[in-house]
Amino acid sequence: MPKERILVADDDPDVLEVCRRILTNEGYEVTGVPDGPEAVEAARASSYDLLLTDIMMPSLGGLETAQAIKEFDPDIVCVVMTGYGTMETAIKALRLGFDEFIVKPFGPQELVAAVSKALEKVRLERENLRLQTLIPLFELNQKFMTTMHLDDLLEQVVLVAQETTGTDRAAFWLSDEQRGLEIRHLTGWDDAKVLEREGRRLARQVVESRQQLVVQSRADQGEKIASFMEQTGIHAFVLTPLI
Repeated sequence: MPKERILVADDDPDVLEVCRRILTNEGYEVTGVPDGPEAVEAARASSYDLLLTDIMMPSLGGLETAQAIKEFDPDIVCVVMTGYGTMETAIKALRLGFDEFIVKPFGPQELVAAVSKALEKVRLERENLRLQTLIPLFELNQKFMTTMHLDDLLEQVVLVAQETTGTDRAAFWLSDEQRGLEIRHLTGWDDAKVLEREGRRLARQVVESRQQLVVQSRADQGEKIASFMEQTGIHAFVLTPLI
């Protein structure tokens, strides 16, 4: 039985109740709301796997609702419900990156098929992405087995990390008992001195805590992190300990 959480938004209470009953009987955990703004607030308050929304709703339409939710939850799967008179809007929704649409009036089997198809498509896409990510790691593992020089290995780690994550820059700090903490490899950096000066404290923090540090924006950051990002021109970064 599926256990995904589904958020349903429709201003027609009868449609809302029918969708809730059908999907609940299929094993989904379903929350129903009567309009777009409440859907956005519900998505902010809790995490959902799929949004099922009517296109035509007062105050905030289904497309606008889905786009608003995707701004803070880009992984949510979106399925739109539409009448025959708004088929053009449904096609527009697919072009904008929505996963599936269903035409009103629909039966239980059609609704379940649309929801399950959208979820399965996203599952396959994420699995393919995971497998693609593993390929460079497999290649890196082969190099580990054949390369004896530390600097060559560190260079490969930096290149694979940058390629896999799609970042503009990457750096490898090596913690050594005799030399302390030092930068051993860089790629994409114009000024290594700024990184050396501003990043050492954060790198040492990650080494000592053995905890990954993920910063997605400069907003609401402490003085040290904000200063590091400002002086290096970084908008988001990840520091990961490799032990």
